[in-house]
Amino acid sequence: MTVLTNKSKTKESEKDLWRTQPRLLDNIERYMGEAIVFDACASPGANLRPGFFSPEEDALTQSWPDRGLIWCNPPFSRKAAFVEKAAHEARTRGSRTVFCLPTDLVQKYWGIVHAYSRLVLVPDKRINFIDGRGNVTKGVNFQTCFPVIGGLTPDTSTCMYRIVRELTEGLE
Repeated sequence: MTVLTNKSKTKESEKDLWRTQPRLLDNIERYMGEAIVFDACASPGANLRPGFFSPEEDALTQSWPDRGLIWCNPPFSRKAAFVEKAAHEARTRGSRTVFCLPTDLVQKYWGIVHAYSRLVLVPDKRINFIDGRGNVTKGVNFQTCFPVIGGLTPDTSTCMYRIVRELTEGLE
């Protein structure tokens, strides 16, 4: 469980604009041995993969790809809705989504994460993001993890947490 002791200095309106460093996806792909083929939450020009949903397309109303890994760094204010959508897509289409989420296990949506994930990747240090102006943030006050929602089989009923040092290689 994460306990936040430092209040965020980021305005609420800006938190939804934070983006992922592209190198992080490369590191996740290398670890997973599989390509991330789609970005579920992207803005044109900031998408990390050629296939993506823009805010105008509204990923919550679309069918997600059923092949390859999907990347989802959801708007901070809508994490729960995106986790619920990924669980629905996993259940109905077999989609598999790698999420970027704060490690805040007391949030209700973490019950869904645990029910639909067999693996949660945990970096060995905090991840910096790219803010809405394109600058790498420093001093993020929360730990991030990367649950993989979907891809469950009848013999995988437990969710494993794995600390992965390689996830942070080459990141600012």
